[in-house]
Amino acid sequence: MRIMTCRYCGRKTYQTKGVHFINGKWYLLNADYCVEHGSFVNSRDLKDAEQVIPDPTVREHIRLGLHVLVYLKENQLIQKPTEGYVGCVLTKSFQHNRGIKVRLTDGRVGRIVKILE
Repeated sequence: MRIMTCRYCGRKTYQTKGVHFINGKWYLLNADYCVEHGSFVNSRDLKDAEQVIPDPTVREHIRLGLHVLVYLKENQLIQKPTEGYVGCVLTKSFQHNRGIKVRLTDGRVGRIVKILE
């Protein structure tokens, strides 16, 4: 396992797997993630990537820092979406038919409806 540091702040980065929007296409790949500066995709990671259509019901497609639309618990019945960035993935199962539950970076909790660019 390689230990990487952020190219901007020098903090330790974490290896994450999820979807990334690169050159107009969605790719499922591993990337290094800094809590301050987001994801960094290396050219060697991009070689191993597979092109996908992002699915908000599949946990593997969700990663920290991903820009998403969610239905908050209190807004599920009226289906009012809220925009935010994933701070923590709460669903443990591989797939969930109503969307993966996440905690946004501002602390609100909801299920992902759509993955944004």
